[in-house]
Amino acid sequence: MKTEHLYLAWVTVFTGLLWVPYILDRIATRGLLDAVGYPENPKPQSPWAQRLLKAHLNAVENLVVFAVLVLLASVAGVSNSVVATAAIVYFWARVVHALAYAFASPGCARSPSRSGSSPRSRSPGSCSPADVALDRLFLQANARPR
Repeated sequence: MKTEHLYLAWVTVFTGLLWVPYILDRIATRGLLDAVGYPENPKPQSPWAQRLLKAHLNAVENLVVFAVLVLLASVAGVSNSVVATAAIVYFWARVVHALAYAFASPGCARSPSRSGSSPRSRSPGSCSPADVALDRLFLQANARPR
């Protein structure tokens, strides 16, 4: 199996399992019957679970694009280290994205990739994998002694 196909499978499995923690929180918060039913006034879930739901929905939306790109590259006969590396980076970016959303990483709220908007106007955890990566690069660049 090609590396990009392997990581497409891993991204799919990760996306498929990403709902488990917030469903468990829904059961713990609302009880089993309300979690699987349609209560009139459902209790709100934990903030981290609400954020993880958003990360999961984002992962589902982007899985379609990623899968099409990997499969098009495969059909076109393009399988090299660049495609494999891109697939690996995408997988780990999805993992970082989900964790940053779930734990409301404060780095996302001040990410330099969101220049032009006030850090206070963004909600904690509202970041993309690119935001996380750029934030880490920004922090590393500023941490170096001059």
